[in-house]
Amino acid sequence: MKARAAEGSRILNPLPLVEWNIDKFHLCDLHDKGIATLPTKYVPRGGLCDLRDVAKEHGWDELVVKPSFAGGAFRAVRFLASDCAGAQRVLDETLFTCGALVQRYAPEIITEGEWSIFSFADIYSHAVLKIPAVGDFRVQPQFGSTITRMEPPPALLADAEKVLAACPVRPTYARIDGVSRDGRLILMEAELIEPYLSLGHAPDARDRYIAAVMGALV
Repeated sequence: MKARAAEGSRILNPLPLVEWNIDKFHLCDLHDKGIATLPTKYVPRGGLCDLRDVAKEHGWDELVVKPSFAGGAFRAVRFLASDCAGAQRVLDETLFTCGALVQRYAPEIITEGEWSIFSFADIYSHAVLKIPAVGDFRVQPQFGSTITRMEPPPALLADAEKVLAACPVRPTYARIDGVSRDGRLILMEAELIEPYLSLGHAPDARDRYIAAVMGALV
């Protein structure tokens, strides 16, 4: 899938970076560059994938399936390996239109929360910790998650910086999502296309964001 820019428009995160980031298969690229990511099976559009076989092969008891082109947890399904019929239907339907990711579920999302670490103009700005509503696994605010501004441990900040350095182009703005495991960041996704910036939880970050945008326009 190709992104398009209207003639004469400015894209602060460059178009090649957007085209790379719009497909969640970018996680495979980052993994190949040494970034720690969730254990994932990448299924191309039109491919075949039996979730029972995947779970058995890798020894995964709980999994998540999601489209490779999607946002806001659209069509993301969490399921047990022992009960994957519903998820299999979602996966099969998804593969008609795009690729899909089958991942081992990260329990840290429930027990500790998911980190979002923000960078503007190549400088760390702020971070939030997102905890899903009871009975859910999705951390987006529309699903009732709790979002709290917090300062990540230095090791997580260092790992987020490694993600930015591994991107094809350094982004003007970025949100790095991941969970903490054994004191290190396990990348969930690099959000480089108009990500939700949680500025309501960090009012002081607004000026930093504006400065980054204005600086990129010069």
